Amino acid sequence: MAPREDGKIREFITKYLPILREKFQPSLVLAFGSRARGEALETSDLDLIVVSPRFEGIPFLDRPYRVLLELGIPGGLEFICYTEEEFQRKREELGLVRTALEQFREVNFVVTNPAGEELCFMLLINIGAPKDNDFTELYPGEAIEKSYELNRAYQLDTVGIYSVQAVYENQNDPEHGIMAWKGRLESNVVSFNVKAQ
Repeated sequence: MAPREDGKIREFITKYLPILREKFQPSLVLAFGSRARGEALETSDLDLIVVSPRFEGIPFLDRPYRVLLELGIPGGLEFICYTEEEFQRKREELGLVRTALEQFREVNFVVTNPAGEELCFMLLINIGAPKDNDFTELYPGEAIEKSYELNRAYQLDTVGIYSVQAVYENQNDPEHGIMAWKGRLESNVVSFNVKAQ
């Protein structure tokens, strides 16, 4: 189940996410709102939650301005910036963070670095409730393949052996039509080597 392509999300991933990672080293970037749900108007902003230890000691209202300044973005993106501690607290409260996380549905990856530490998913796209065309009917023996560039969502900057496992979870039926499979699937664990350049 993949989110519909959105030009502003794609531009952020390719142009600005690498700079954000370099300058703020976020543990999480969560896209939410109308663009992430595929319901945006042409003029809609892209809403993002950014979690980073670099926000420690910076007043809450100053953080989005600093991010915009560092990224060189004139506008069109709205940032809500939390420290790790603030984010963990907010995810337990009723509010925007918890709602955004609960509505997130996507194939996720568990990536482990050479030290055996699980890496945080750098970009989550909240696609909201799935639509009919988010589901594909598969017959026995059929499969769907999709390539995914892990270095866009994870910091793979340490040389060594990494492992990755894909995880899919669904608890929803399509809006109309047949019932969908519900539950959790986990792939085999695959290893790959990051070498020095």
